[in-house]
Amino acid sequence: MGELADALGIARFNVLGFSAGGPYALACAHLIPERLIQVGIADSAPPMYLREINQVAPKKLCINYELTRHAPSVLEIYFRLFWRFSRLNPDAILKMAVQYSCQADKDALSQPGLSSVLQEVWKENIRIESL
Repeated sequence: MGELADALGIARFNVLGFSAGGPYALACAHLIPERLIQVGIADSAPPMYLREINQVAPKKLCINYELTRHAPSVLEIYFRLFWRFSRLNPDAILKMAVQYSCQADKDALSQPGLSSVLQEVWKENIRIESL
């Protein structure tokens, strides 16, 4: 991130890690704190290997974690179908993310400014992924 910011001529910047981007945002906070104005994570998955987290996590997250450990090929098929659906329904994916989020993330993701930015980022992600 620091090298990208340097190439773009940006001295200080904000980082938001959404979903699987959460650990990367936290890595930025750890490695380049002097460059960051703010760091946020939204709808990021917790460390599922911790028993106390696994016991209270949403059922869907627990299933994904178990598939990762025991049947990765099944999870791959699921994600391929998910990507197809998301390309056809990008707005539905963000609504689903909000639906399954904790209240603090729901509040943040429902802010009009942030919601529109995330929609654009998601649509760009889908566009790049489909090239």
